[in-house]
Amino acid sequence: MTKKSRRRLKKLSYNKLAAVVSATVFVVVGVQVLLTHAQGTTNIPIPSSGAYWGITRDQPSGLTSSQRETAINNAESEIGRKFDYDRQFYKWGDDPFIASSNLNSYLAWSSGTAGHYMDINLVATNRDTTSAPFTSWAVIASGSQDGYLTTLAHDIKAWGKPAFFTFQHEPEVNMCNPDGSNASTCYGSAQDYINAWQHVVTVFRSNGVNNLSYVWQTTAYRWGHPDSYRNGYNTYPGAGYIDWIATDPFNANNPWQDMSSEVSSWYSWAKGQDKPLMIGAFGSLEQPGNTSGRASWFASAEAAVKAMPQVKALMYYDNNPSGTSVDDWRLFVDNPPATGFNQTSLNAYKAWGADTYFNTRNCNVSNCPGYPAASPTPPPAAPASTATTGATAPPASQIASSTAQANKATTAPVLATADADPTLTSAPKALADIFVHPTSVARLAKTTTGRLVLAAGLVILVIIGSGGVVLTKRFWPMRTRSAART
Repeated sequence: MTKKSRRRLKKLSYNKLAAVVSATVFVVVGVQVLLTHAQGTTNIPIPSSGAYWGITRDQPSGLTSSQRETAINNAESEIGRKFDYDRQFYKWGDDPFIASSNLNSYLAWSSGTAGHYMDINLVATNRDTTSAPFTSWAVIASGSQDGYLTTLAHDIKAWGKPAFFTFQHEPEVNMCNPDGSNASTCYGSAQDYINAWQHVVTVFRSNGVNNLSYVWQTTAYRWGHPDSYRNGYNTYPGAGYIDWIATDPFNANNPWQDMSSEVSSWYSWAKGQDKPLMIGAFGSLEQPGNTSGRASWFASAEAAVKAMPQVKALMYYDNNPSGTSVDDWRLFVDNPPATGFNQTSLNAYKAWGADTYFNTRNCNVSNCPGYPAASPTPPPAAPASTATTGATAPPASQIASSTAQANKATTAPVLATADADPTLTSAPKALADIFVHPTSVARLAKTTTGRLVLAAGLVILVIIGSGGVVLTKRFWPMRTRSAART
């Protein structure tokens, strides 16, 4: 072999090697992505018709696990059926998914023996307030809390049960005012919240969590003020980071307001987002001077939800978070509102729960076919407290200030469809999203940009793979011929 032939063969060998390596890398990455998606998820299934029926019962605070179990059992006995899901609130730093946590006993019982789906709500309010009362959304988004989030992700994955998950429900309540007047107590701006939400979901997904259905949840009454900086859609994390869209309508009797009117603005927007919808928390006060007013409200609300077929879950908020009459949503006889127990109100709620539309699994008080398999006997009850009082209903002062807030607001663009998802408006970001999040292919396929990116990516893979084959066929014979001439 001549010196010139050896140089040519060496050059061709490098080209061939580069082509084979490139083709191999893309094939391996492609197979890995496909295998990842083939694993699927264990998310809570979306009812083909009707809606799930849920509850929050965390009051009074300080109940032990066994006492809280009794509270749920009592409510189910009073209405004659099981709840589909049970909502629990946890503070920043909590990890109820490990057996050593004092919060674990109730979670193990409710998601196991009791057979409920869980609705996990994690807020940025600190469990340990030694250094600060809360962890700001910007700090969470920065990655400095990833040690906690990664541990939590591993424990959620090991727990393995399908559950709803919300990071910081009703974020507009904790949002900073543009004038800085609440700077010492607010958690951040709307963009800070979006960044934090996306970061939490990213950490969970990158650690293999596939049993959560992510629920973005806002207050209903804010949606009536589209120019307000606190309007719900200002905190929209993007279609690629959520699975459900929820809102919280409350009839605070100031003025008396039916559910249909309170959720109308939200529903008009949400039904165009190609996501299942949820009434994340709802309630009504008793109507002064009318013992049947609350019962009538329940009947009207039932009809309103049935007229919104994309609403696939709803949860009654049986709490009194402030301890005052302005948000005393309690309903049941074992923990009645300060105004007194009203059997007529409970009967109306019970009739609502008996409607087969809201009983998609034919649940009764002792059985609910299709629930997740019961876990082994949970550990002995240990003292447990929930994270927070939960949903923030609109007190009179907040309702009255909504117009004033709107006057200070900056106009926010309404996201009309899933294609307007701000997290997927550029092809590079959408393409990167495939490799960042294991479940991105299915999510990208729901947007126009995403579909174009997926199609382009497939074409690129085919071209590069084919190029490797062509180069191999082109160069290999030349090497043979070169060797033969020597």
